[in-house]
Amino acid sequence: MKKYSILLLSVLSLLLLASCNKDPLTAKITIESITPARTSVFLVLNVDDPLEELTEETIEAKAYYNGDLVATATAVTDEDEITTVELTGLSIGYEYKLEIFATADKKGYKFIETTFKTSTLGATIDNPKIINTVEEFRKMESDVSAYYQLGSDIDFSETPFVPMFQSTNFQGFLDGNGKTLKNITINQRRSYTSVFGRNNGTIKDLNVENITISLVGSNTSSQYVGLIVARNTGTINNVNILSGQITLDFNYVGNVYVGGLAAYNDVNGKILNSSVKATFDLTAAGRTEFSAGGIAGRVVASTVTNASSELTVNLDNADSAYIGGAIGYITNSATLTPTVTKTKATLALSTKTNVIQTSKTDGKVEVIQVSIGGFVGRAIGTTFNEVYAHLDMTLLEASNTANEQSNYDTYAVGGFAGSISSSTTVTNVLVSSDIIVGNSADEMIHGFERLFVGSITGEAYNSSYDKVLSIDSSIVVDSNDLLISLSPLNGNSEKTSSGSFDGVTITLNAVEYLDKKVIYRSADDLEALDLVASSRDDYFTSEFILGILNNL
Repeated sequence: MKKYSILLLSVLSLLLLASCNKDPLTAKITIESITPARTSVFLVLNVDDPLEELTEETIEAKAYYNGDLVATATAVTDEDEITTVELTGLSIGYEYKLEIFATADKKGYKFIETTFKTSTLGATIDNPKIINTVEEFRKMESDVSAYYQLGSDIDFSETPFVPMFQSTNFQGFLDGNGKTLKNITINQRRSYTSVFGRNNGTIKDLNVENITISLVGSNTSSQYVGLIVARNTGTINNVNILSGQITLDFNYVGNVYVGGLAAYNDVNGKILNSSVKATFDLTAAGRTEFSAGGIAGRVVASTVTNASSELTVNLDNADSAYIGGAIGYITNSATLTPTVTKTKATLALSTKTNVIQTSKTDGKVEVIQVSIGGFVGRAIGTTFNEVYAHLDMTLLEASNTANEQSNYDTYAVGGFAGSISSSTTVTNVLVSSDIIVGNSADEMIHGFERLFVGSITGEAYNSSYDKVLSIDSSIVVDSNDLLISLSPLNGNSEKTSSGSFDGVTITLNAVEYLDKKVIYRSADDLEALDLVASSRDDYFTSEFILGILNNL
């Protein structure tokens, strides 16, 4: 027994001696730079480990507040051997204790203990983060609720732009400070294809020049495509698109929203004091339903005020479509009525529609509805007040050759709106238009049951007008294979509240009609109903409309 005790003591002595003689840890970790943001901190670390003692991927940063661990993150090392780590989820203006740990030989070592304070820069409108470069602009995604201000114009011509704010909304405040974003090219598909994919904040006092979105080919489809914002629930104020282009050529089954300022202006979204000059080239051979407008493609229970749009559209589609100079499709909600005031739009449109396939729902064949207006394609339960619209349109072809067709396929065109319904009110609206449908050489419209063309609206249901006037307009139609209803007022019907006109001519199959509504059912069934024109003199009292009228 005594031998065993002596042996055990000898072994322990050898182990203790070996431990005493072992070299100490030589690896060192220091902080090269520390950059606190409002809710995060970013560190660049110097890692000196010549003997490779540190276990890979074990460098860890920890932040403590009042003794409580509030954030941890593991450092990463890139191909250039630069090691960085970012702690997120911190509070604005707080002071934290920072510790850096790493593992060596299965043991944890603390290399750094220090403190830092998160920034208050960007916490208020009076203390914004200043943006002067492309890199700083893109960093907005890392702090979505901050206040920002452009300090200079920014040129994005060096590289294609990748749409921002896909998984989260921008919830902050961007003051463009009158500066300009230039030469933005977007050619990568995203769910929300735009500069700001989703906005629930405020974007103001910003100019945008030479912005282009191009999604062409297979696997390029996007449901929301907007030059500034794809889906807006925030505020766009005094944002001016000086030149923009959207080119889409893909197949997508369902709705596609295309807009200048916003593709989709959702409930409570606001578009104020803004302008657009843009061209849209929209092509889809499949069952893609476009809602496209210079200001917004789709508006739901939200506000557009004091805006303007100059839009050129080339449309080649194969399904329903809603195209407007300002708004493609606007509708109310169960509790909210959308409003559009003091806004003007011009639309130059060349279009053809060739439907080759339809769908069925509950045994009923899909109704193809194309609604085109100088201001709005289709409006449901909307209030319009003090609006100007001009439509310059050529319908090259409209056909439906699908095996199964509805008996109600309709093409509706109006200088102001393609279609309005559901207690829409239209007040103080001035309209002018030049509309050409088909040509005398070929039968360009077939397979549609109804063509409604009005100098004011294509078709109107359960809606009211007050002080609505169409002036200096013409409608020229060459076709005879469907019900055709043409009017200086509303294409589908006339009521006492249907507006007024002054200087509108209608030509159907080379025959001119003045101050008449023309209804064509067949070569042997044509009606020309007398209407009474109004004088534009002293018609309006709205200063907004009078200012436009005096400059025409």
